[in-house]
Amino acid sequence: MSNAILQDKRCFRIGSGDWVEKYNLQLRMENTKAKAPNHEDRIEILIAEFHRLFIAGSWDTVRPAVSITIRSLILKAFIEGGMKKTDAESVKMYDKALAILRWGREQWCDIPREERGTAWAEDRNSIEFTLKGLLEESDSIIDEIRSGPAGNSNLAFNMAFYDYIEGSALAMKGFCYNHIPRQGKLGSVDKILDSLKQSAKCYFEAAEKFPQDDELHGG
Repeated sequence: MSNAILQDKRCFRIGSGDWVEKYNLQLRMENTKAKAPNHEDRIEILIAEFHRLFIAGSWDTVRPAVSITIRSLILKAFIEGGMKKTDAESVKMYDKALAILRWGREQWCDIPREERGTAWAEDRNSIEFTLKGLLEESDSIIDEIRSGPAGNSNLAFNMAFYDYIEGSALAMKGFCYNHIPRQGKLGSVDKILDSLKQSAKCYFEAAEKFPQDDELHGG
């Protein structure tokens, strides 16, 4: 389910009244099987538990525990933000997932990727979500997409993990350039117009990354 939501959150649908009950049951079962800690615990407790699992077992023990914890946090964040509209709680869940990922990449940076798993592959540093920060993050995402390996023959995969991501980053740049003049710091009409023109350019480029019949195309 987490893979599907990461690919396109619009796929999510609750088809029965007992969905939450079944979801919690499934989560408990997978946590037990993977010997994963409770994702609701504080980040310090989660990290300590992953470290304990590594010492007591091996990468074969740590990988599934980390995987189910990260996926649980992603789903929890999605539910909090999308269904309950509690954005602050959603951000906390995403932050916790990112903290685990960054900790693992620093803690075991010298371990081959095949052993530690894809969850701890290279990542960018976090930055504050100001307009300037969002612009930098968007540029970083776009650079990574364009300089990364080429997509494969799976159209849905390419759209979800290349085009949609680049399109969203371009749209974020459009948003930032549109809102920067409202801060009243650009000083001149020409700079304001340049920022708004850049905003429009980014939005048009973003639209090209989505099919014309996609609701996110905006055309």
